[in-house]
Amino acid sequence: MHYFADVDSHGTPDLDRLATAVLTDFNTWEVRAQPELDNDLLKLKSFHRGFSAPPRGSIGDRDQVIFDGVRLELQEAQYIPGDYSSWRLFLIDPRERVPRPLEIDTGGDSRSFGNPTATALTAPSGKPAILVTMYVFAEGAARSEAGPLLFYVER
Repeated sequence: MHYFADVDSHGTPDLDRLATAVLTDFNTWEVRAQPELDNDLLKLKSFHRGFSAPPRGSIGDRDQVIFDGVRLELQEAQYIPGDYSSWRLFLIDPRERVPRPLEIDTGGDSRSFGNPTATALTAPSGKPAILVTMYVFAEGAARSEAGPLLFYVER
């Protein structure tokens, strides 16, 4: 999960940061901030095209998928606070905890993506497949590419 955090220590929340939570008996939440996960992104050494420094905006949605027996994570992060055109996705192998910029080719050269979801599944053909969905923000979208985006591949 992610939450609205006070990252500038001025007493009010200003950016999203990562957390984990345990819900017990559908009654009690135990939430823990995960600054070590935030730091993986805030201390990046390789960046998406057009950026020369790590993300400084919100760090939000993430998802995990088992692919070829390896658990991988998709993570969204915003390079510039408040700038929706600067949202990008990262691929993380939790064994290394090194986020890698995920360059997505939409055909129209959209560049701003968020809300990643990945699912490994069995296709109707019986073959293994992967379905990845995300949202293309209008602020970074190519003409007529804003909105939901799906990638589907059978293996």
